[in-house]
Amino acid sequence: MVFKKNDSHNQPPYDVTHERYQCAEILFEPPLAPSKGLHLVIPNSILQCDTQIQNAMLGKIILASGKSQQIIHPHV
Repeated sequence: MVFKKNDSHNQPPYDVTHERYQCAEILFEPPLAPSKGLHLVIPNSILQCDTQIQNAMLGKIILASGKSQQIIHPHV
């Protein structure tokens, strides 16, 4: 299935195909992306915040995606 995406009135739409499903893949396989994984980016970003709110922010992180709900069978 191909979706057409256009965020700008001056640009033609572009196709979005398999990329829309790779977001969750990058969460668990950071080498797929050209940047650091979320497991590094999020803590580093929080450490740049005021020290009084860092613990509260770290305690509010929830991982929610299709991949986080995936059950891996132990015999596979």
